[in-house]
Amino acid sequence: MQAKRRSGDGWRLPAAELEGLVERELMRLLSDHSTLASWMKDHGLGELVASGACNAEQLATGYPRRSATDRRRLLQRVVERIDLAPDTMTIRFNIGAVIQHLTQADHQTQSITACGSHVVTTPFAMARRGIETKLVLSDGTSPSQKVDVALIHLIAKAHCYMKAMTNGKSRSDVAALYGVLPSEVSQALPLAFLDPTITQAILTGRHPASLNAHRLLRDVELPLSWSEQRQVLFT
Repeated sequence: MQAKRRSGDGWRLPAAELEGLVERELMRLLSDHSTLASWMKDHGLGELVASGACNAEQLATGYPRRSATDRRRLLQRVVERIDLAPDTMTIRFNIGAVIQHLTQADHQTQSITACGSHVVTTPFAMARRGIETKLVLSDGTSPSQKVDVALIHLIAKAHCYMKAMTNGKSRSDVAALYGVLPSEVSQALPLAFLDPTITQAILTGRHPASLNAHRLLRDVELPLSWSEQRQVLFT
């Protein structure tokens, strides 16, 4: 993974803030199941789309608990290059490395190694707060915001339950497989149909503080409409 600055005007970007921004974009990518599925299908791995989506959820869920060394190693594997300008950051993700990591497909396969790059450009600004310089994104948030691991884990479980059921397992089979009650499977399943923008917000720590695992699982009757979901959960 390479990071290059395009200008010589002397501004400095804190390393932790830089890494946090890259991690935030990685979490967004892992929650974009449509894009990930398209990549897998385009490179002859259509049969691995379901397992790849589940692996993406599990990777996002477990990411905050990884050691700093493991997180950095993963970033070095999937990020080809980072270009910095005074007000934007351009991140190039290695599509082949992402596919291989999620599917465990042979990374020597030519169709995978020649996948190309997924380019993400993120605007930001540097703001001085007291004696510190902070990176502020275009939506006014900071990439160092903490994510709710329990909430992410709940959504990941819902996708894994759904994957197992679409593969022919019954609710009781899924419950036995994951060591939970059948009622817990039923409670979590609707979260597999959560609005992708809500999922992205949760993965990057941009959801309302009032939205936690208990509320999402027990206190809210989740509408089928994505727009109604946003009204219920984000207001």
